[in-house]
Amino acid sequence: MRSAIKIYILIGLVFVNIVLYDAIFGYFNRKQFSLYFLNVGQGDSELIQTRRAAVLVDAGPNQKAATNLDAIMPAYRRTIDVAMITHPNADHMAGLLDILKRYRVRVLMMNGVADISATYDAVMKAVHMNNIPIVYARAGERVSFENVSLDVLWPQLDLPIPAQLSSNKANDTAIVSLVSYRSFKALLTSDVSQSVEQKLLSVLSDIDILKVAHHGSKYSTSDALLEKIRPSYAIISVGRNTYGHPTQDVLARLQEIGSSILRTDMNGTIQAVIEKGKLVVHGALP
Repeated sequence: MRSAIKIYILIGLVFVNIVLYDAIFGYFNRKQFSLYFLNVGQGDSELIQTRRAAVLVDAGPNQKAATNLDAIMPAYRRTIDVAMITHPNADHMAGLLDILKRYRVRVLMMNGVADISATYDAVMKAVHMNNIPIVYARAGERVSFENVSLDVLWPQLDLPIPAQLSSNKANDTAIVSLVSYRSFKALLTSDVSQSVEQKLLSVLSDIDILKVAHHGSKYSTSDALLEKIRPSYAIISVGRNTYGHPTQDVLARLQEIGSSILRTDMNGTIQAVIEKGKLVVHGALP
């Protein structure tokens, strides 16, 4: 019996030492800023991580977002400071169910549009059971943390709460946000169409990374948008699908503007980091 107790104590001490090592040395080894485009299949999920904070934009259609988070985030960090669900389509929010089983979410940001679906009901039930406060995002609002800002560009203030819309109309109420870290900028466009892009042109300028809207649908990512923002990198979050995403039209537009194209279905989870003042983007992460 005493031998068994000693073994359990030894295992416990080893575990504590591993956690402490990760907490102390992992803190200094982690990048000051990383932006991940998670490989979740036909859906969207992005993670902004700094040394002290984690912000999630969309949760994908399944458990893959949670699996990605487990691989990326340190073992002792099981808190997401802000989770933003850009709109209530299942391929952007269903994965939140698995995330809430493993992580604490401090605040949930949504656009205020409701969906008549079992997935929406299940997610909202889990949110309420975990007592997570909900903030409805509107243009002009900002989330700031550790030299990073997440600026909401869309939807506009006149969108009613709650609103129930068809799937196509809901896409154009999705939250569009601009991620800024020092001189780096990334535009996260969710599923909005060219009509919304047109309305945003006046507030946009050159950016480093574009998260291509709606998995590369031909109804998004217009020539006008690309001419205005001229992204160095274009990230397409996409999986096996029957919609033809990403379309050849969008791929041709991106190639014409000179953007380097990465796709989660081909490159896996994609990470963007700032190293020695330069942007480095690579895929094939877990």
